[in-house]
Amino acid sequence: MPKPKSRARRHAQDVAVEEEPAAKRKASAKPHKVAAAPAFDALKSVVQIINNANAYDYTAPYFPPRQSSWSGSGVVVAGQGIITNAHVATDSERLYVRLAGTDKLYLAYVDKAGIGQDCDLAMLRVDDPEFWARTQPVDIAEEFAPTGSHIHVLGFPVGGRTLNHTLGIVGRLDHQDYVHSGKELAVQQVDAAINPGNSGGPAIVDDKVAGIAFQGYSTYQNISYIIPAPVVRHYIEEVNRGQYKGFPELDITTQSLHNETLRNLVSMRSTDTGLLINRISSSSSAFKHLQVGDVILAIEGQNITDFGSVTVDGQRLIDMQHLANMKFIGDTLSVTVLRDNKVKTVSFKLKNSLMDSSLVPMEYNKTPTYYANSGLVFQPLTFNYFLDLLERCRQSSGLRTEKAMLAEQSLSNIGDMMAYAKKREKTVESSSSIPKRQIVFISNIFPLKETEGFGMYREIPVMSINGRPIMNMADIIRAMESNKDPEHVIVLGNDAVIAVPNIPKKRNDEINTHFGVHLERSADLKQLPDEDHSSSDMLLQILAMAGIGPEEALWPDEGSDVDPDFDPDAPATDDEAAEGSEDGQSMSGDESEEEGEDLEAEVEYLIRSQRAPAMLSYHQMIAEKQAHEQALMQRKMALEEQSASQQQLFQLKMSM
Repeated sequence: MPKPKSRARRHAQDVAVEEEPAAKRKASAKPHKVAAAPAFDALKSVVQIINNANAYDYTAPYFPPRQSSWSGSGVVVAGQGIITNAHVATDSERLYVRLAGTDKLYLAYVDKAGIGQDCDLAMLRVDDPEFWARTQPVDIAEEFAPTGSHIHVLGFPVGGRTLNHTLGIVGRLDHQDYVHSGKELAVQQVDAAINPGNSGGPAIVDDKVAGIAFQGYSTYQNISYIIPAPVVRHYIEEVNRGQYKGFPELDITTQSLHNETLRNLVSMRSTDTGLLINRISSSSSAFKHLQVGDVILAIEGQNITDFGSVTVDGQRLIDMQHLANMKFIGDTLSVTVLRDNKVKTVSFKLKNSLMDSSLVPMEYNKTPTYYANSGLVFQPLTFNYFLDLLERCRQSSGLRTEKAMLAEQSLSNIGDMMAYAKKREKTVESSSSIPKRQIVFISNIFPLKETEGFGMYREIPVMSINGRPIMNMADIIRAMESNKDPEHVIVLGNDAVIAVPNIPKKRNDEINTHFGVHLERSADLKQLPDEDHSSSDMLLQILAMAGIGPEEALWPDEGSDVDPDFDPDAPATDDEAAEGSEDGQSMSGDESEEEGEDLEAEVEYLIRSQRAPAMLSYHQMIAEKQAHEQALMQRKMALEEQSASQQQLFQLKMSM
């Protein structure tokens, strides 16, 4: 089933569509019952939004952005704000709003609290008091619109300059991907026509905003979606708090317990319903609080079905993640689980949001990150790169040219990297603008004598450069710019080796200028963070002394010989996870976490989280390290003894 498309307007020229003359309409159309038109004056409440934006091509990140323009819709809400979609307002250079029935454009800007990229919502502000004098805010509903409700969708579809009304019925409540962010939140399906340009416009039920129009299917009839009122209210509340932190998520993998044999295996009673936890990300708020093998019976006191649903409004089902989504970052979530044949209630603070950085992030409102050196262009893998590469493949579809085949091969390589990253998913953010973990690859290899023979090695993860393990873009720059050897040696994830000359800066600048790279690196890489000599580097050194290279440590083969019982995402110890978890008693997240873990514990945790082979325990690697140091010491002593003997011999010869 194809994914729905965001209803954003993404080209420079909008085309107005004239209404069909009444005389040409079908006279046989049967009248049907519809809801009354909104009682408020929609001409004072609904606006058209014009976005003059910068659009970057991530497959050529060093090129300046191309100018683009599109339009959408918005609705005036209390507090002198305008709610619209994030995909309408993002990447903006200049934003304008226009009230229906007028031609005057007012300069607008995104509220400083931030855009809700995860929920595809944005709050716009206008400083001109004349604009607000002409507006009328609309209230936001407090609950989901009842299924079967008649709904009015207002907006400016297909670039029209007059306000358009479409009518429909609220079909169902669901929990689906938001196309703009790829994150799952509550949606409501409607059969009202929603077209490009409608994005951000209000869906009205009983004179209140029941939702915001935002996406639909182009291949199916009468299937469109609105962002429900509870999601909209959640975003507005965070904006009013002054900083948008995003919707919390649990970040766990679960399995249905509908099968009777599986239910017996986990000791569920006939009256119990719930989900089996298969995996808990190390970045999850639930890490060290919930455990793999737990059965989630209830969240916030609401029972979970065997398919992972909860009841809202007393009658409708929605995915249990909705209960966590509707909390705020920093709130406490209560989860009731079945563990070791006992029912326990576990409480912990929600700390990670849907938009926490992943190994393949989607970037908004920023220039692409890149670094060009020795005829090679390095980039971190982003979803933006994948989308731009996909567009390039579409443009060359059906053409069996070398360029088209290379694009298809690149898409296959990127797909492999994204599939791998999906298994690893979350990464830890540093305090700087550069994440500690990124998937870094070579996106462009310029056709030069120095790079001859390496053209097929694009879009493959970079594992090491000049013997240095690569964790992020900062490592790339340090490894190349500190190198004093006449060549750079680059090891890729497929074990291929690239060797290029260590080109002097003057020649490097000439190469970059020739290929349109006016700056050797993006602005976010001009100031690198202090080099991290933490235990992650020590881990790699210990692994190397134990005979494990950076490729095995960070990117192990799926078929590697690993203890089948080893779980890198499991809690550190059963005792720690069970601390304070008596029957019916909640565990505090703060009490179970210790500040400033010692180096041994930190390295052991990194070994678990980075999936080093389980058979090589921390103590085994320390023993290898000590043996290596002892061998070096013995060698040093032997050299000193040899030097002393040579000195004595020299003195003896001089005395003769």
